[in-house]
Amino acid sequence: MSDYSVSDNEVLEKDDTDTRQSRSTSESLRLGSSSSKSNIAPYTVLDYYELTLPLINGRCLQSLNVHSFLRTLVDFLLLHSFQLKALQKREIKLADLSLHTFGNDLQGLLIKSVLPKTTQTQYTARLRHKLVELCPIFILAMYMFARFHVPDTYGEYDLTEELLQHEQFLDYKLLNGGNKLRPLSYSQQYKASTKILKINDKFKPIHLGKILTSQYNTDPELGLVSESTMNLKCLSHSIDNIQVETLCNFAGFENEKSYSIERAKREPPASVVEQIFPFLNKHTYGQNAEFDKLFRLLDYIRKTLVQDMVEVKKRFPENLICEHAIFSSQEFCDFAGISKEQNDNFTRKSIESTPESSYTTSPELAENDILKDVEVPNSIPKKRRASNDHPFEGRKRIRHLEKMVSQMQKLQESMAREMAQFIEQQSAQIDEQTNTLKKLMSSTDGLSILLATRNPNTTAYTKQILDQNNAHLTQLNRQLAQSNSDGLSISLKWNSQVQQIGLQSSQYHEKYGEARMRVLMSTPLSEVETVDEVFSNFALWHRSLADHNISLDEWAAAHNADDRSLLDTRTALVRFLETEAAKRQVPVQVMIGKLQAKLQNQKLSMVLPDMGKQILAGGTIMLD
Repeated sequence: MSDYSVSDNEVLEKDDTDTRQSRSTSESLRLGSSSSKSNIAPYTVLDYYELTLPLINGRCLQSLNVHSFLRTLVDFLLLHSFQLKALQKREIKLADLSLHTFGNDLQGLLIKSVLPKTTQTQYTARLRHKLVELCPIFILAMYMFARFHVPDTYGEYDLTEELLQHEQFLDYKLLNGGNKLRPLSYSQQYKASTKILKINDKFKPIHLGKILTSQYNTDPELGLVSESTMNLKCLSHSIDNIQVETLCNFAGFENEKSYSIERAKREPPASVVEQIFPFLNKHTYGQNAEFDKLFRLLDYIRKTLVQDMVEVKKRFPENLICEHAIFSSQEFCDFAGISKEQNDNFTRKSIESTPESSYTTSPELAENDILKDVEVPNSIPKKRRASNDHPFEGRKRIRHLEKMVSQMQKLQESMAREMAQFIEQQSAQIDEQTNTLKKLMSSTDGLSILLATRNPNTTAYTKQILDQNNAHLTQLNRQLAQSNSDGLSISLKWNSQVQQIGLQSSQYHEKYGEARMRVLMSTPLSEVETVDEVFSNFALWHRSLADHNISLDEWAAAHNADDRSLLDTRTALVRFLETEAAKRQVPVQVMIGKLQAKLQNQKLSMVLPDMGKQILAGGTIMLD
């Protein structure tokens, strides 16, 4: 694969930077000994299946951004299933995806691409695979679902209904980088793939390119058994030249007649399907042909996704899409034949505890999961952790808040029950006190009548009535004392619980306040060794401010003139690199490499201030 290692039968089409990176990548991912895999047996579809199964399974992926790992899975898919080269994959736009009918009503995914360094259009297509784990349409459906329906680690959606109004929406890249109109860079591809490889505890040096390009299959459970190691080809300059039988072979069937997907035979409920990409429900076809083409595909894959998720929910309940509300709803569970108890058991428990799985997290990810405090740039050594450590801290903070909210909710429910019980007891005591007062009043009335009649036994009766009244008063005093005691006891208890809640809340706010203060007082690193370190450290520092809602004005007010000058020069340099990359339509890493090459052996921390001042003064830096 040109993105990760040099395949024996694939011509690499990329710039000099990609070529240099590819050599090191190939060395790091290729078996290094003489007893290499290629000398023993060729890679097969089973190797690809074992490579991607942890991504479908979803175990140990709670430490990764959902969009990132699904994007990498689609990246793998485009080479393995669609046989697209590096530059072809990166340049695919949403407008290049469409739904097409092949043969006798076989619907499949059609991708249009342009061959590198040419203007030739190429088409490739795939049908639904007999195995959901190897189904390219399921993988794409998961990815698009996540972009529209699953928020990232900052609570933001990658694609929204409002963006559909953007005039360049159809030009958004399928594998986009930071900007939706720009493709994923080579370095981002490589970092994402190696990070995912480390998830599997069976990870070893491999030739990833050969795994991803191999269509050789010896296992009938995974599809059609190959007669030779030669790969089938399903690429054409014309849609009409795509062979239906070859598409069926790729899907695991011998021919069109034998093609049959069991999970596609049940019609999913409209109430579930229409919750996915809801903007399709009100789309009027015939007004924009390009949007119609994409929307017909989205309408198709949302239906197939519901069908596929029935099997995924049962076999891979820790898949990150399974926990979405749509696939936990009663309507979906009824369609899937899953009871409420089973659905509750399917809920991923890995957020609270490490799952028992053959796929375990790497030491690097385990370290990230136990970080205690939010990382800030000044506390990160030069061999620092990756700049995406802070999302893990955000997740930990969210989990801590959720735990506090749950505790408070339980406490409030307990207090509500105690309050109801207390009111019931008080009501009963008031009834008793009322009865006692009635008896006391009745005795007093009797005494008045007795005194008025001047009965000779008045004295004896009077003493008897006074004794009864005394007993009633004693009982009434006892009841009032009990009521006061109960009221005081429960008041003290509730006051203690409220203070406990306040203490926990203040402790959290103090901890968050300390972290926020550390970020506020941080600055970009002053001592740096490479331009890439300048760029990545500035991005990490800037994101740290955003995470704690710290504006640049607030930061500037807390720092002296030297710190503000450092920020000005760093900001100018970073913006310069980004602007130059945008002008040339290349990844910013290319411009970073050019600037680093220009500086050669100069000490970076010494020349950075002058470069920043030069840019701030309206000058520029010649990078060519």
